[in-house]
Amino acid sequence: MSPAFDALGPILIQPTHGLDQLAEIAATQNRFGENANGRIAIDRISGKMALVIVVKLGQHRAVISRITPEIAEAIQPVAWRLRLNNHAIKCLASVDANPDSPTYLHVWLNPELSKAPNPRRESSPVS
Repeated sequence: MSPAFDALGPILIQPTHGLDQLAEIAATQNRFGENANGRIAIDRISGKMALVIVVKLGQHRAVISRITPEIAEAIQPVAWRLRLNNHAIKCLASVDANPDSPTYLHVWLNPELSKAPNPRRESSPVS
């Protein structure tokens, strides 16, 4: 975990990619009641290097979205330093598995830092 990332508190992420894999992660999370693992890594998207969110649970893995510029600005130096050693920022992730919810398949990063159900910060998709 990164203190710079933890200082941002819980973050709600709207996925833009990997929805099928994310649905499988949500089903597994519902079935076994455990949180997924989130990683913020540097990856190449459309020819540009970007910070991306990867959610993993068991054998399932989904690259779901790019980090918004506001959040990336706070954690980018840490992410690049960790990348030098082939590491990434790690945190807990929770997928909203309720199909009736307006945030169905949205992902909470750092859900354990929240005492209240409302997010301190919400991330909209970045194209």
